[in-house]
Amino acid sequence: RPPARSTLPHPPGPMALALLVLSTLLSASGWHGPPLRCRSRVPCMVVRMEIRVTDEGIASLSARELKDELSMLGEGAAAAACFEKSELVSALRLARARAASSPPPPPPPTEAAAATDTAGAAGAAATAPSPATAAMITAAFAAARDYVEDERAQVRGLSVPELRQRLADRSVGWADLFEKSELVARLAGLVAEELQFCPSGRVPLGRVAELSEDEARAELADGTTPLLLDVYAKWCGPCQMMAPHLEKAALELKGKVRIVKVDTDAATRLSGELQVRGLPTLIAFKSGKPVHRVEGALSLKAILQLCEQHCL
Repeated sequence: RPPARSTLPHPPGPMALALLVLSTLLSASGWHGPPLRCRSRVPCMVVRMEIRVTDEGIASLSARELKDELSMLGEGAAAAACFEKSELVSALRLARARAASSPPPPPPPTEAAAATDTAGAAGAAATAPSPATAAMITAAFAAARDYVEDERAQVRGLSVPELRQRLADRSVGWADLFEKSELVARLAGLVAEELQFCPSGRVPLGRVAELSEDEARAELADGTTPLLLDVYAKWCGPCQMMAPHLEKAALELKGKVRIVKVDTDAATRLSGELQVRGLPTLIAFKSGKPVHRVEGALSLKAILQLCEQHCL
């Protein structure tokens, strides 16, 4: 390839170079006047921002020196794309022109800015959790991750009839699935959704869970999702009448409110702590704290209204 030629008839003289620098400075400062022209015997050159800067000293550099200077100017990629010395010369001229026209580096921060940065860093440090709290959070996430992995492993280990039965127990169809991998994927997705709704897995989505006293204590202490507790007795007629309404409410509030029930005869201490005086007693919990209670059997509409007003 023939070497690239300069757009100028021959290198400009000192006056033209001085005009070039002066015009560049004026343009950078917002000068909008007529272009500056050289009146010497050198052919006239209209100085603009997009002209190529020429320098006879660049041509005398070796290829290694050209590449080194391009790398120092941040043009290493351009140097790697050049295969001829003439290309390196042209690339270095452009790089020097860009470096000359680039804005100066920002001034060092003032004392006020430094004080602001220091205050921001101090505020961030103040809001950061303590090492003990961070360790507890890390341990909790690790335990949750291990629990999810165990559940997924159990799902993958089920047979096809067991997978179908698990889906049917959750009122989820499986007739459109023909491969075991499809059954596993659907059931695993439901399990993940259930764990997000109830991390312990005791309360299934869309269903009422009957818990022991210890299990009920654990669920009441978990404020992940709102909870509606039904304290009942097997011999209580109104309690048995309200049971179907609770099941329908759990289905309508699927994924929003955990609905659990505890037999007062099997959980006498918990019933005493909750000051249960009549049966059935419905207690709404939000963020792990009781917020409302109702004694006596309720209809489906009343149960849904209670949850909307005090749980959601």
